[in-house]
Amino acid sequence: MRPSCFFKAWSEGENDFERLITAYYVARHQKNSSEKLKWLETSLQFPLKLNDASVKSVSNHRIGACSIPESDS
Repeated sequence: MRPSCFFKAWSEGENDFERLITAYYVARHQKNSSEKLKWLETSLQFPLKLNDASVKSVSNHRIGACSIPESDS
């Protein structure tokens, strides 16, 4: 899947759940660490709005699993 399809999905997102998922996938396709971090932070805004325990637990798991290098190579 091409990264541009994730940006399209982000711009067409109709609800917070769709934005959560698409922001996460946009982050996964960033080559620059600062952009990746920006999109991960964006994706983490939405579980707070959704008030859904399962979504919040997945987000907490992803925070713990996230590893971003200190500098871009």
